[in-house]
Amino acid sequence: MFRPTLEGPPFDLQIEDDHGCLAISVEIASSGDRIVVVVCELTDLDQPYAEFSFSIAVVSLDQTHEEFQTQDRQIAAPFIPDGVRPSVMRVVCSCLDAMVKRAKPLGVYRVVKEPNAHEKALKKHEMLTEVLENTGYFVEDQGTDPFDRRFCTMRRNPD
Repeated sequence: MFRPTLEGPPFDLQIEDDHGCLAISVEIASSGDRIVVVVCELTDLDQPYAEFSFSIAVVSLDQTHEEFQTQDRQIAAPFIPDGVRPSVMRVVCSCLDAMVKRAKPLGVYRVVKEPNAHEKALKKHEMLTEVLENTGYFVEDQGTDPFDRRFCTMRRNPD
């Protein structure tokens, strides 16, 4: 059974920079020698866009369990305790805010990973749009890609 370990807000956000990919990992739960982390990435796709994505990873500290990372809410759900579930998107939003303030990309691209996304996924998509709007970005384009996934490109307002 996983128990909540998340502290905050404010959350302890340590940005790692790996040659054009910013990443933040925030522990949210643990069980014995395994931890659950929210992983957020802002990857430089080539100017003018960076892609933002997030996932849930289950990490084995002693390598006795298979590790995995997923963007599928059904797979991640059993590893996220009820007590921390409402805070996951607050963590993701805080990570996005911190990374775009550091990287200052001209544009940000996001896509909902599942086709024909359900209402909860679209609400998360809207939350991330609001974070970017509050950071000085505007919606440039949005719609559905050829795989029926909702996408959004946003541009930074000129300074």
